[in-house]
Amino acid sequence: MDKNEKKIDRRISKTKNQITIALAAIAKEKSVFDISVKELTDKANINRGTFYLHYQDIYDMLEKIEIKLLEDFKTVIENRTFDEINGCPVPLIAEFCECLSKNALMYTVLLGPNGDSKFVNKTKTIVREYWLSHWKNFICEEKLTYFEYFLSYNSSGCIGILNSWLLNGMNESPKEMSLLVENIIYEGLKYFSLNK
Repeated sequence: MDKNEKKIDRRISKTKNQITIALAAIAKEKSVFDISVKELTDKANINRGTFYLHYQDIYDMLEKIEIKLLEDFKTVIENRTFDEINGCPVPLIAEFCECLSKNALMYTVLLGPNGDSKFVNKTKTIVREYWLSHWKNFICEEKLTYFEYFLSYNSSGCIGILNSWLLNGMNESPKEMSLLVENIIYEGLKYFSLNK
């Protein structure tokens, strides 16, 4: 990549960042789906032509951002096998927290009250499927049906805790948050355990 390409990439990145900051500011007051391109570009201090160089409309912008965030989230899971975790999810949850903190602005918007409920549900599904695939064999059979309820509760709870962490300014480290989440999960898992 030559100097000019790097310069263009930096400029594109800066513009997209301006748009994201503007979206986050407006989303404090209204749903992301009620924000107009004009409103967004005025807030970002860019012209509408610049916005349309990158996105077709607000929905396209949100979809592209969400796809990238969900891919990053899935990558965290796919990069660690269950054997590596060895019954201790702290490193994995800490990686989730790092992932959230790197994209804190957009996660705060999308998971917040004016965000996208579909994105929230997709995130919950990723968490839920991960726990189901890794813990199903450790659950006593007569409680397996109830384990599905636990997973729904657990995935919603994890997303809720991490969303509160984002909204409160991420004062705790990803490691502290992962220990908190781990303790909550394990206390619940005790009920379903084969060894109980």
